[in-house]
Amino acid sequence: MKLKVIFLKKKFIILFTIGLIILIILILFILFILSESKSTATFSIYDQNLISSADLNGDGIADLVYIKTEANKYYMEASIKGKNLKFTPDIHIPSLGSYLPYWPMHVTFFDTNRDNVPEVFLQSGEKDTSLQHVFIWENEGFKDILWNNNNLIGFADSKNNKTPKFISAKYTNGDMNFTYYILLKNKYQSYTYNYPNSYLGKNTIAAFIKYIEALPGSKDYQPKDINYNGNNTSSQNAVEKLLAQKCDFIFEDGVFMDTKWNKEGEPIEVNWSLNFKAVSTLNKLDSKKINLDIQLKYDETKNSTFLFKIYKITLKN
Repeated sequence: MKLKVIFLKKKFIILFTIGLIILIILILFILFILSESKSTATFSIYDQNLISSADLNGDGIADLVYIKTEANKYYMEASIKGKNLKFTPDIHIPSLGSYLPYWPMHVTFFDTNRDNVPEVFLQSGEKDTSLQHVFIWENEGFKDILWNNNNLIGFADSKNNKTPKFISAKYTNGDMNFTYYILLKNKYQSYTYNYPNSYLGKNTIAAFIKYIEALPGSKDYQPKDINYNGNNTSSQNAVEKLLAQKCDFIFEDGVFMDTKWNKEGEPIEVNWSLNFKAVSTLNKLDSKKINLDIQLKYDETKNSTFLFKIYKITLKN
C-alpha cells in the first residue's frame, strides 16, 4: 500500500494558525463575559451598543465595565489598561445604591461635552430613595462630580448642532422639576432658562406617570390630548397589559433623550424610558420591575398645552 503524503503550503499553515488564534481569543472572551454574568445581571445599560464595554478614557480602546453586589450593595469597576479602577461615590452620598429586584442599577454612557470621553451616569435606589451619581474620567481615574436623590436623567441637544445639556430631574406627585447643566472644565455648571413646561415632553410624561400610578381606578380617565394625532391605540394596549398583571405601580426612575430635530435644531422627537415598581394586588410582598419605553413626537398643530405627544409605547418586564 502506498502512503500518500500531503504537503501543506506555508501560506495555508500561517492562515490556519492565525484563524485558530482568533478563535481561541474569541472563545476566551465569551467565557470571560459569561463568568461575569453574575455581576452584570443586576444592571442595565440604556445604550444597547455599549452593554459590555465602552471607551472610558478616550484612547480608542474599549474598556470592560462591570458591576457586582456584596451584601446587597452595588460596586462598580472598569478595567482600563490592565488596571481595575473603582467608581467611588462622594462622601455626601457614600453609596452606589442597594440591589433591589424591582429596582436595578441603570448605567448610561454619554459624552456631554463632545471630547470623545463619555461621562458615566448611574441611577439606583436605596431604602426606596432614588440615587444619582455622575462620574468623569480625571487623573487616570473616575471622579464623582454630581450626586443627588433625583429620579430622572435626561439629555438635550444630544446630536444636533447645539451644545449638549444634561438634565437632572425629579418627579413627585404629578410634578416634574428640571435642573439643567453644562459640563465646563470637568464640572457641571447649572444654568437657568425659561423653557416651556412642554419642553421635551415634560408635562406629557408627568401626566402619564400620574395616570399609571393611579391605575386601575384611572383606567377611564387618561389625560386628554397626550396622544399623537389623537391615536391612543399604543397607550391603550400598554395600559391593558399593565392591568392584566393585577399590580399597583410606583414610579422609580427613568432616562430621556431627544432623538430628532428640525432645521433650526429644535427637538421634534424624544424617547423616554420609565421604570416602575409593580406590587401585586394579591400579595403585597411580591414586587417586580416594569419598564415603559415611550416615543414622543412634536405636535406642529399646537392645539393643546401638550406639545410633545405619545406616538408609541413599548412595555418590557
